[in-house]
Amino acid sequence: MRILIKLIVAFLVLVIAALVALPFIIDPNDYKDQISQQVERVTGRTLTLQGDIGLSVFPWIALELGPTSLSNASGFKADHFAQVEAAEIRIKLMPLLRKELEVDTIVLDGLVLNLETNEAGVTNWDDLTGTDADAEESESAASSADVAKDVESSPALTAISIAGVRLTNANILWSDDSKGEQFQLRNMNLTTDPLVPGKPTSVKAAFDLISAQPEARAHITLDTDLMLDLENQQYALNKLKFTTVAQSRELPVAQVSFDLRGDVHADMQKQIINIRDLALKSQLNGEGPDAMFSEAEISLNGHLLADLGNEKASISEFKLSASANSRGIPEPLFTDAKIQLSGDVSADLASQSVAIPQLGLNLEASKDKQKIVAQLSAQVASDPAKQQTQLDNLQLAATITDPDMPGGKAELNLTTSATVDLEKQTLNVADLVLQLQDLLIQAQLNASDILSETPSFNADLHINPFNLRSLTRDLQIELPEMADTSTLELFELRTKVSGSNEHIALTDLNIKLDQSTLAGQFSVRNFDKPALRFDLKLDEIDADRYLPPPSEDEKPKTSSGSAASSAEPEDLPLDAIRELNAKGKIEIGKLKISGVHSQNILLTLDAEDGLVKLSPLRAEMYQGQYQGNVVIDARNDVMKLSMDEKLQGVQAGPLLDDLTGDSKISGTVNASAKLTASGNNPDAIKQTLNGSGDFSFSEGALKGVNLADAIRRARAAISGQSLPESDEPVQTDFSSLGGSFTARNGVIDNQDFSLMSPLLRVSGAGNVDLPQESIDYALRVAVVGSLEGQGGREITDLRGLTIPVRITGSFDNPRPSVDLAGLLRDRATEELRGRAAEQIQDRLGDKVGEGLGGLLGGALAPKSNDAAPAEEAPEADSATEEKEAEPAKSPEDQLKDELQNRLRRLF
Repeated sequence: MRILIKLIVAFLVLVIAALVALPFIIDPNDYKDQISQQVERVTGRTLTLQGDIGLSVFPWIALELGPTSLSNASGFKADHFAQVEAAEIRIKLMPLLRKELEVDTIVLDGLVLNLETNEAGVTNWDDLTGTDADAEESESAASSADVAKDVESSPALTAISIAGVRLTNANILWSDDSKGEQFQLRNMNLTTDPLVPGKPTSVKAAFDLISAQPEARAHITLDTDLMLDLENQQYALNKLKFTTVAQSRELPVAQVSFDLRGDVHADMQKQIINIRDLALKSQLNGEGPDAMFSEAEISLNGHLLADLGNEKASISEFKLSASANSRGIPEPLFTDAKIQLSGDVSADLASQSVAIPQLGLNLEASKDKQKIVAQLSAQVASDPAKQQTQLDNLQLAATITDPDMPGGKAELNLTTSATVDLEKQTLNVADLVLQLQDLLIQAQLNASDILSETPSFNADLHINPFNLRSLTRDLQIELPEMADTSTLELFELRTKVSGSNEHIALTDLNIKLDQSTLAGQFSVRNFDKPALRFDLKLDEIDADRYLPPPSEDEKPKTSSGSAASSAEPEDLPLDAIRELNAKGKIEIGKLKISGVHSQNILLTLDAEDGLVKLSPLRAEMYQGQYQGNVVIDARNDVMKLSMDEKLQGVQAGPLLDDLTGDSKISGTVNASAKLTASGNNPDAIKQTLNGSGDFSFSEGALKGVNLADAIRRARAAISGQSLPESDEPVQTDFSSLGGSFTARNGVIDNQDFSLMSPLLRVSGAGNVDLPQESIDYALRVAVVGSLEGQGGREITDLRGLTIPVRITGSFDNPRPSVDLAGLLRDRATEELRGRAAEQIQDRLGDKVGEGLGGLLGGALAPKSNDAAPAEEAPEADSATEEKEAEPAKSPEDQLKDELQNRLRRLF
């Protein structure tokens, strides 16, 4: 036994001695060429060993290399695939005999690795991974199986320790011509303390990452205590500190930095990953015209626990905060803003569901003196596998502060629950309640195809009653001036809404505005060229309350022809008419506008491509009816207008009282008109007005003049008598008034004007020039009855009196004139004839007197005075005005003045 032991010891001594002596006997540098040839035979690449090869065996198996390079594959840009300035690896020999691996610090200096992909997508390392292994696989299958069995049967290493790793001045260059990408990892340095399984070791690394497109550069550092326990499958990064500072001129963010800290522990036997005290902080600096902020900071904190075995994960004490300022940014949305998101997050990895029992969000933003503060809370449940998210009990409260607002601030509150299904592309919003000041909105909303180009929705909407005038005042919204400042104090809306990005429709519409209710349906299609459709019913409205009040200092408009022609006419909005696309009807129970009352109104509109039809139009008013059809044709350069309108049984007195406050005429009116016109402004329409019509008044009166009383007083003045003041109405009763007319180029021609009363018969003809706003009428007023019918004593000797009247002037200033000279001449002739006949009869007898009287009567008969006398009256008036001192008026002049004054009051 002793001899055997001595032999073994002697053998070991000889082996150790041989190993120690081996590097002195064999020089590895003598084999450089053989090594390069073998590498080239296997890889097709050239291995260049420029420096000396250092080799030792005892006590360390060590290999040291100087500058070494491996050539690049053919057809690629770089000369070398890999280069290294120096490399060193040492393994202790004696522990290997105990199946322990003890490695000294691994050194690699000056590594340069060029990784390339050409335009065809081929890489410069494909030839290294696709060697003859595939061809030799079938031949070595049996031997590989035997080797595998030997490996499985052989015991593993009992211990592994590495003194450290030192990687200095490493550069990895990546170029992909197929995508036009270039990345560089430069100046990489990595150092570690001894790597002992199950023991923490310090790891420090730093490098620069450079991108060509987009142009960016980042400096990255890593500092942590690394623990690797491969046997127990436990890993840890303690005191992790990972930082990045990136810069770019092509991005809105000029510089961004990241700072990640925490403790990471992974137990892969239990399949548990735990990240404690996770803290991520980022700072951003914005530059350039597209920058939204000048400085921003983002931070994330929490604790992450992942149980991979049970497929569960959670984040506790989760908090995401962000702040930014926009000082120096032109027209910023805000100057300072802060946002914070918090909550506990739990996830079921098996069902891929996420739950946040209490999500909280706080927002604060300000600009100048304006500020908004908002808080949001909700219960969140999400199933990413099904692409579903549920928000329950969502509550939002916001306060808007602005010194310019009434009270300095506004309050907004919102509550709802919502469900989003991205797989089905649906959104359901339930029990939505939105309150802004006094405005309270309730809604139920369902949307579909929310991710498509044509999403659609439907909703039930209720805007609760509120004071619209008060709300607009609080929000500093200026309303148009209205005659009644108590309007808009009540507004309420209920409707069902449906629509998409191309249309919207309101059905079951019910709007309450003060004392009015509007119901029906309304829709708009094609928002680019809106097409309106409606069917509405309004119970009643006093529109005058919502219109501007009449101005107290408003001056009367000048309507003379010269004044009208001097003003430039304003064109009608033809473009708006051509763009109007609307079809529908509006029914109004009661309407008051411009003082006029009407009821049971129907307005039907059909407008498209510049053709507007208002047909039928219908309304009941003042015990009568209105019917009409109006067509506006703006399809050509010049607009055309046609009207067909009728009034039946309308009481003119109450109508004029409400419309003007002065009913100059009363009675039951019937009228009709069919008119056409063309033009792009009101003046052109008046100048081209053509058509015909008729009008009639029955059982009425002309207010402002009592022709019977005027004649009595004129007759009394001629006789030198005076009459007491009368208390009878200042009006002239008539049984009928009417006529027909034709319109030609804006001139209204009436040739059959007629007025009939128990006392008078008025007939005549004339025209009204609408473009010049002038009047020219010739009338004959005949006394045919007894004056007693209008309250006075009967004066039968005026029966048969005919008064010629001429009316000229403008709409604002009509000038009536009377031919009294011819009238009195006729009356004198009649009296002379009568007296001569009486004297002859007295002297010669009845039969002879009658014959001579008739003869004299024919000789003394008055000449026609239909036209010329009417022209003389104005000359007489002007001549009278030129006299400085008027003599005492004759009875004839007094009668003339009295009649003219009465006629002026009428017109």
